[in-house]
Amino acid sequence: MDLDLPLLLADLGRPLLGYLSDKPLRCDQVHLGGFDRFAAYAGRADVGLLLAAYEPYVKLAGASAARAMNARIVTIIAPGAKASPTAVIGAGSIVQHGTYIGEGVSLGQGVKVNVNASVHHGSTIGDFTTISPHCAILGECVIGRECLIGAGSTVRNNVGIGDRVYIGMGAAVVNDIPSDTLAYGVPAKPAGAFTPRKLVIPAG
Repeated sequence: MDLDLPLLLADLGRPLLGYLSDKPLRCDQVHLGGFDRFAAYAGRADVGLLLAAYEPYVKLAGASAARAMNARIVTIIAPGAKASPTAVIGAGSIVQHGTYIGEGVSLGQGVKVNVNASVHHGSTIGDFTTISPHCAILGECVIGRECLIGAGSTVRNNVGIGDRVYIGMGAAVVNDIPSDTLAYGVPAKPAGAFTPRKLVIPAG
């Protein structure tokens, strides 16, 4: 199952129907049309929406459209994931196989923890943030909403990352990073302001 597609639609209790995207992608799933087809599918009682996009702004747009239509957003914890019973996993989150979610972790709504990533004890991840493959978020970190932590990055324990922060691949985040910032490197340093793209998905 490819969980990196923009918006996946599931026939509840059955396999995936396909995905919505304004641009067809190379994948095994069926392209059901652009985002303008959202209302036709999301309004059905037998269809659930997975906020599977890699980019936080797409997940945010999908959740906003779903709320406007009272559409069902599906939460997935893969069988191969290890999540502590004390962890709180927000609605619409996707926790993929090979991941570790430690004690007292709090994931917000629409958070995506990608394959072989780990989020350790007491850390908090804000709404619609994406933790890329092979990331390690060490203990007691606070990461804001709509962030993207690049593949293979490590965030040291007790570090705070603001909202709408993009961390480049392979970064070592050892100091706090303010909101609306692009940062990368070892150690990670701010490299300028970051403004995420905006997307509005028609909700009927």
